[in-house]
Amino acid sequence: MWQVKSFQELDAATLFEIYKLRTRVFVVAQHRVYQEVDDVDRHARHVFLQDSQGGAS
Repeated sequence: MWQVKSFQELDAATLFEIYKLRTRVFVVAQHRVYQEVDDVDRHARHVFLQDSQGGAS
């Protein structure tokens, strides 16, 4: 199910899954060597697809 949450609404496990996926896509797959996690995340709306096991896709 698609989710839209603020940084404060994310639990640690979901935030970890989001960061892991973003790093895999933007840093590893696209060879973008820069700091993926930054202060913008604290103010952004996070839109993600959550699978039945609770993981972000």
